[in-house]
Amino acid sequence: MQIPVDFENDPEYKEIREGLDPAFLEAASNGVELYLKGDWRGAKTAFSLALELRPSDGPVSHVMGYMKSFDFDVPKDWDGVRELDGY
Repeated sequence: MQIPVDFENDPEYKEIREGLDPAFLEAASNGVELYLKGDWRGAKTAFSLALELRPSDGPVSHVMGYMKSFDFDVPKDWDGVRELDGY
């Protein structure tokens, strides 16, 4: 099940982003886009930059760990969706 979210207009999301370095937001956003498209090597580069700017970022670290478990090679059946364990 996919739930579409309009992140750009969501007030809670805007509040979370408040005060974050624009360079971090750009790198993280680029990483997400590349990750979803299946370019995990490119996503690794973008997320690495994001983590240089904000080393404690949990979501970026989590996705990096997931991709690392595949040695940054996208699974053959990747469709841009990852099922989360326990949900």
